[in-house]
Order: sequence, then C-alpha cells, then structure tokens
Amino acid sequence: MGQVTRLLLGLSLLTSSVGWAAPPPPLTPLSTEESNAWRSVRTDPPPRMLTRNSHYVISDERRHDLYRSAIDNSGGVFVGVGTNQNYEMIAWARSEVAVLLDFDQMVVDLHAVYRVAFLNASTPKEFVRMWHPKEMRNTTALIQATVTDSAKQKGALKAFRYARKLVYRKLNSTIRRDKKKGSVSFLTDPEQYNYLVALFKADRVFAVRGDLTATQTMRDLAKVMKRFNRPLRTLYISNCEQYFSFADDYRKNIAVQHTDERSLILRTRPWRRRIKGEAEQMGPIQYTFMTQDFPTMRAWMRNKKTKKLYDMIQRHRVPTKLVRLTRLPKIPNSL
Repeated sequence: MGQVTRLLLGLSLLTSSVGWAAPPPPLTPLSTEESNAWRSVRTDPPPRMLTRNSHYVISDERRHDLYRSAIDNSGGVFVGVGTNQNYEMIAWARSEVAVLLDFDQMVVDLHAVYRVAFLNASTPKEFVRMWHPKEMRNTTALIQATVTDSAKQKGALKAFRYARKLVYRKLNSTIRRDKKKGSVSFLTDPEQYNYLVALFKADRVFAVRGDLTATQTMRDLAKVMKRFNRPLRTLYISNCEQYFSFADDYRKNIAVQHTDERSLILRTRPWRRRIKGEAEQMGPIQYTFMTQDFPTMRAWMRNKKTKKLYDMIQRHRVPTKLVRLTRLPKIPNSL
C-alpha cells in the first residue's frame, strides 16, 4: 500500500469515526428550470401589523456560533428568518441553496443590499466597510447600479438607509464575539466569506416574503425541494413561535417539508434574569439556543394538545455541554 493510499484510507477512517460529513460539491449555477422554480415561490400576504411594530433588521441573539457543531457541513437547503445571523449559519452549514424568509418586506429588501455587498466586496473587511457611514454614498450608488427593477431598488435603498447604522454595529459586534469566544464566522474567516460570495455568484440565494403560519410560501418551498430532491437540512425560526399558537396551518407547514435524517430545526427562547435586590427590575434579554430533529417536531405537531412553544419545551429540554445550547429530543409518552 502506497503512502498516498494509506493517507487517504486514514482520513476516510477518521471521517467515519468522528462523524464528519463530506463537504458539499462545488457550487455551480442552478439549471434554468430549478432557478425559475425557486423564483416562482409565492409570497404570503404582508401581516396586518409587525411584531411590536418594529423592523427586526438585525438580530439581538448573539451566540449563533453555538449552533455550528450541529449544522457543520450539513449542506442541503437552508431556510431562515431574519437577516445577518442567517449568513453565519449558511456558511457553517455549507448550504447548497439558501432561502431568506421574513414576513416583513423591509427585511426581505435588506437582503438585496446584502447581495450587493457580497458581490462587490472581495474580503470580509471590505464587506463591513460598505456599511460604514463614509461609504454610504458609494454603497448607495452600487445599489442603484445593481438593483435595476425600480420597485426593488426603491425598497433596497429604503432598507439600507433605515438599517445601515444598525448593521454596521452588529457586524462589528459579531467580530468582537468571534475574538472573545474563539469562534469564526464569515466576518472573520475568508474561506467562509468566499463560500457565501460563491453562493451568490451561482445565484443560489433567494429572499422571499413569507410567513411560517401562512399557506403559500412554506408549502411552495417544500414542493420545489421535493421536485429537485433537495432536502431542507436547516430551518432557523429564531423565537417566532412565541408570538403565535400552533394552529393547523403551521402544523401542516412543518409536516410537508422535504427532509431527511440530518434535517434540523433551530429556534431560540428569550428570557430575563431578575436583578438581585431589585424586586421589579429585570436584566437584559438573554437567549437559549435550541435544536430539534423533524420527526420529534412532527410528533408534537400531531398532538392537538400542544398549543404553544412552552407546552413543548417546558419539561422536555436536554442540556448540552455548551452553555445555553439545548436539545429537544424528547417525545412524551402521551404522544
């Protein structure tokens, strides 16, 4: 047995023994048929009112790095709500198609600005710089030159003006987190950043206005995934579930997704700690980060007694070695 053969065999055995997943294949443009299918996904109607009447253009969840070991190199399709946090997880998962979903049109429009930034900044440092106040004029000009549809351009410019300052602060906050926690993201790792650029260049990133509890977007996405045999490997829903009950439409949206044994749901749960010595005062919002496989989630959704998120997580969480990361693998006997 030659030295190269022994090395390859050793790497193969190591990969099998520790459970590492093989990296996804190189990114190439989707077929015209598949690209059109993703673009034909219907949008859900806009909500009558936004949550707390606010545009959530950045995430106040700071420890998405806790998810990395669960989704590392999982590939497949990524569907996620919100903005900046999705790009961290997409790069860790090496997702092959990314769907950025939100019921707030401004959040969807902001992803058009992210697209411009990824396609025009060659390094993470340049990417962050595009959100700097001194670069506002240059970035605005790039949006105008790149987003040629007049309605989409108007939305992107409005989102950029509204969110630029917040995004700039958030990106720098994520860089500080990486340095403090010893983690790496697309903002501190050129390889991860380049993967996201390649994903955009291959036209594999789609932003759509959709509602987890509505009847069009989530079901259309499931149909496209099934049609082209692309499993939904990562569904990131943040803390959305705390704002709605588990009605039939949400249950069906979970049931119909095209998944496999590696598919995961990622969610968060906000909480506050009472300030010591202050009976009425609570500390800042903290988050617990949770992972759950689809068979378990579907079992809960089949139980009509499960009305709210807290029915599912109250006594069924399993802590991990990582502080604030929790698994939800349990199904009660009653199910």
